[in-house]
Amino acid sequence: MLTQILSYPVMGPVRMSMWLLRTIAERADAELYDEGKIRKDLATLELSFDMGEIGEEDYQRGEDDLMERLKESRRRAEAAGR
Repeated sequence: MLTQILSYPVMGPVRMSMWLLRTIAERADAELYDEGKIRKDLATLELSFDMGEIGEEDYQRGEDDLMERLKESRRRAEAAGR
């Protein structure tokens, strides 16, 4: 206990920084694999392609990336029991 008290001026900020980094990583991960956001991004990508703003190669690459994220999102939801 005395060690914890004496090390607090150094370890306190370190622990707080670690907590903050974990929280940011969790939020970023949740947003990256949010199924609703992925579906919206797919629709936006398709609209961009249909309007000629992007080429077929860019469309395919974007679609492949988003479909992989969608699969991972569903796998994570299944693993979490949702």
